Amino acid sequence: MRAVLFAATLAACGTDAKTIDLVVPGAPILFEGKLAGSWQTFTGTYDGVATTYALTLDGEFELLLVSACGAAYSASELFGTLDDAEISIGSWSLHPCDRAETGDPITVTGTMIDATDVALDDTGPRHNNSAAAGYEFTASTRAGLHDLVAWNDARFAIVHDLELVDGADLGAISLGAGSPIFTEQLAVTVEPDEEATTLVQLVTRNGTRVSWSQAPEHVYFMPPDQLGPGDAETFTFVAWAGNNSARFATATEFADLPSNVELLPRVESVNGAADALSVSWTPFVDYFTSATARYTSGLGGRDVTVTKLWLERHPGPVAFDELVPGFDAGNGADAAATSFVVTRWNPDVIVTSETSMIFH
Repeated sequence: MRAVLFAATLAACGTDAKTIDLVVPGAPILFEGKLAGSWQTFTGTYDGVATTYALTLDGEFELLLVSACGAAYSASELFGTLDDAEISIGSWSLHPCDRAETGDPITVTGTMIDATDVALDDTGPRHNNSAAAGYEFTASTRAGLHDLVAWNDARFAIVHDLELVDGADLGAISLGAGSPIFTEQLAVTVEPDEEATTLVQLVTRNGTRVSWSQAPEHVYFMPPDQLGPGDAETFTFVAWAGNNSARFATATEFADLPSNVELLPRVESVNGAADALSVSWTPFVDYFTSATARYTSGLGGRDVTVTKLWLERHPGPVAFDELVPGFDAGNGADAAATSFVVTRWNPDVIVTSETSMIFH
């Protein structure tokens, strides 16, 4: 499941209290908070796309948000303090369902002139294997607004807000109005048993998705002048160690992407309880902002995040609290932990270290 998109803003609310607005796509079925020792239900304002909640905090807090994903559920908890509330809520990684498909199924056609790849939605690109001009293609998608993304090895273009209907002909797709793709050499220090790679991802305002995976020595970037309001491009370094460990550094603005990335250490010696949704871990000395234990199964997922300050003030296991008023314990996974993630957040680059090697 994709991460939630949200915005957090801060306003003064007395000497000690803080008010933070949390904007969550979709309409969660439950949002509870334990503030100053008392539980309350948050009622947000839904605008047809996202729900906005106003959170007034005056001390330590526990938050639980639940989203329905068809027959499955996603439940996320956050434990934090007033001192790190802006960072912890502003960087809270939630896992709602992907948005429901809308529009009737349709078929469209087009002709690639100099493009070798064309994408219209989130189902992957149409590829011209021959690279010959005049390649005709047929694509199945859904009626409604789309963003057409086209590229080859040298150029890249986006045409926003195309209203597509069944039988529509996209015509000749040329990159003449596009921009040159540029490359950068990026450095990342990895361990001898790790493999480094990069991932460049784009989600346009109407849901077209494009991703490129490349070696750090030669990274292709989508030209910023082709992006419009509502488009989101991210750049991620990845250091893999087999199937059990990975370290990431992600930036959302190219100008913020450092040429040399400092990753967090590997997460090691994580122990999961056999009879509860909790894990134990000895924090490393490097600075981090939060730690998250995740539990997934066919029923959906649960995760619990604790901030560094909370962990310092409440040493012990990182545990999911099932005793939240109004929470149905049947919502989400009820299984052993599947991964543990440590995050160092700042507005420019988010650095994470993750392991799926959890001892039970």
